Amino acid sequence: MTQGGLQSTEEAIRAQVPLIIIPFGSDQFQNAGRLQQLGIGKCLSRSELTEQVLNDTIYEVINNDGYKKNVIEISNILWDQPTKPLDRAIWWIEYVIRHKGAKFLRNPALDAPWYQVELFDIYFCIFFIFILVIVIIFIISKRIIYFIRFKIFSSKRSKIKSN
Repeated sequence: MTQGGLQSTEEAIRAQVPLIIIPFGSDQFQNAGRLQQLGIGKCLSRSELTEQVLNDTIYEVINNDGYKKNVIEISNILWDQPTKPLDRAIWWIEYVIRHKGAKFLRNPALDAPWYQVELFDIYFCIFFIFILVIVIIFIISKRIIYFIRFKIFSSKRSKIKSN
């Protein structure tokens, strides 16, 4: 039984154990749906969970060979790798040592100011352009209104003078 978190799911697949998943939050609902879709486990909703439902689900997962076959197949696919994970980790550690810290692999955001990492400089620029456009539209609208009023006033004045 698992909540459907990534690490517990990976451990169960590595051990080739079918799952009963009761998700609680976060990514667990999506993981539970995917595991059930792959046929390596059964997902239970907390709101519908009763002793009888849990008992029936346990018997179904234990007695249905399809779950075990699917989890063995997924496990074999997952762990079919050219090197073992520990050997790969050792290689990367030695790689970083050989290249004196491998600064070129370092994320540039680690050296950037906080306002650039959070994109506040970009947001400020967009906000400034937005305000500038609004001010320009306001000024143009004001001048158009002034022009229209001037034309109307001058046409009324000319009509009064002609009478």
